[in-house]
Amino acid sequence: MSSTKRCSVSLPTDLVDQLDFVSGRLKVSRSACLSALLSEALPDIVQLVSVLPDDPSMATEADARRFRGVTADILSKQIGDLIRGGQDDLFKE
Repeated sequence: MSSTKRCSVSLPTDLVDQLDFVSGRLKVSRSACLSALLSEALPDIVQLVSVLPDDPSMATEADARRFRGVTADILSKQIGDLIRGGQDDLFKE
């Protein structure tokens, strides 16, 4: 069982309204909905920013090429996931 940690966030009203709509339709809590969304998105974002130097203003051309390469790899993976996603479609007949 993974541990959890409480985190407070402030979100724009329209975003909370959308979150309430989605979590209500899925019959899950706001927290569960946000956790699912973030656990899907953050690993790719971490991978992207990890190739950047600590001070982005000091990025070299090599850093920029590496960043573009990682970005292309992640986008290719996401496109492949979307294409294959039809196989596991929740609403497939």
